[in-house]
Amino acid sequence: MKKLTAAERANRLREIETQREELMPEFSNIRSRLQNVQGQQANLEKQLQELTSPPPKHGWRTAGRSGDTARVRRELDQVKQSNEQLQEEMRPFQEQLDDLAKEEETLLNNPPKVSLADLQQTQAEITKLEIQIDRIGQARDEAAARTPTAGIESLKEEIAQAASDRDLLAADLDLGEGSEGDLKKATTYLTKLRKQLAEQEETASLAGATQRGYEKRLADLSETKRQAEQEFRCQLSLYAKEIHDTGLQKIVKAFEEIAPALNEILAANELSAIHGTGDEFSRLSGRVRLDMGGFHGIENNSISADDELISERVAGILADIRKS
Repeated sequence: MKKLTAAERANRLREIETQREELMPEFSNIRSRLQNVQGQQANLEKQLQELTSPPPKHGWRTAGRSGDTARVRRELDQVKQSNEQLQEEMRPFQEQLDDLAKEEETLLNNPPKVSLADLQQTQAEITKLEIQIDRIGQARDEAAARTPTAGIESLKEEIAQAASDRDLLAADLDLGEGSEGDLKKATTYLTKLRKQLAEQEETASLAGATQRGYEKRLADLSETKRQAEQEFRCQLSLYAKEIHDTGLQKIVKAFEEIAPALNEILAANELSAIHGTGDEFSRLSGRVRLDMGGFHGIENNSISADDELISERVAGILADIRKS
């Protein structure tokens, strides 16, 4: 199996759960029908056994027994066929569910190892992406401010007026009332304006392309940052889980060491109370309970003193004293 990142592992676990939820309705329906059929089959097999078994001593066969046997056999054959068909229908669903369960178990039992250095590296990548996003966002805004949108509209209006003036001069010239020089000047001016418009439209087109390029770059960087942030959150949870488990093991280990300590305290109390001055140093019961609520990972949260070990400890101390 390909080694997954922390985020890829989390995503795959969610996908497995989704796939299981999609499979379960049809699987449960087939399984329910199969259970009903299997119940019918067991009932018919019991009936057939009763019909074909020898009658009890001094007993008799009921009327119609042969016909009942044939009917039950037919019904049993039909039910067996249904059983096989339903098992065949259920098999691919069961195989998919088994594969998902196996993959899920592998992912849960083999999480990626996450170190503090891994977290620092991912955080540094996020910071770097944030700087890039800010820089490109600023460049996009500056490019948008340079786009000559208003100038283009004003120039189009000016061209429209210049074209109208040129048209009037051309009509006057045709009537013999205008000047060819005025028409030439108007035509040159109109050409100049159209050239300016073409240049500004080209500039605006390039600015639009630049703007779209910035937007695409920002979208790509934002998605990369989202993925990095998800990876960081998943890494952090795995890192925290390891800290949690280490602390839990310390609690469990410490709790295990309480039992012999409790035996020692109770043995000392018994030595003093029964064989000494009668004083008890600690008023402890023979049970210690670790109150952690429903803490996951602690199976036994209660420890009882071992009376036999306490008695042996007291006897051993007294025996050692007598040897001297």
